[in-house]
Amino acid sequence: MKTETFETTRTVTETTTFYVADDGTKFNSADRCKEYEESIEFALKLRIKSCLKKLDRSKIRTLDCIMDDGRDESNYYSLKFKTDSDITNFIAWIRTGRDSYTMGKKGWWENHKDEYFYIDFESLKTDTEYILVMNYDDDYPRVYDLEHFKEMYTKLFTAALDTVEVSE
Repeated sequence: MKTETFETTRTVTETTTFYVADDGTKFNSADRCKEYEESIEFALKLRIKSCLKKLDRSKIRTLDCIMDDGRDESNYYSLKFKTDSDITNFIAWIRTGRDSYTMGKKGWWENHKDEYFYIDFESLKTDTEYILVMNYDDDYPRVYDLEHFKEMYTKLFTAALDTVEVSE
């Protein structure tokens, strides 16, 4: 008896279809995508589109390490409102479908002001630059005034450096 061994190489290609809404949000089904595009959340996001610019993660690696312990779970946006209507639409957008709108509510912020330095949404102003941080699939929104953010981190790192002893 004779034994022959044959080697077979197989290539498996798996194709997944995503349905992409006009704002870039991806869905697994056409019905869910259409439902989203007809929702108030989608309409509000389109209204603030000119104010909200997603930042390239590859260029903000250091920020991710500072803000999110380097867990690579957050999305960062540059945010600058042109009108009071933009602010109203932004707050309404945050309130729709966000698990933790509480972080932007004035009462929550006032009770935790010593722990955090992001701002309550009612304090947002036009022509001021902000950073919007959202993690876990664009939930848990936090807004930072960019200038205040820079000032706080400068103070934080200066204070930390002042406590470091350098041996010669």
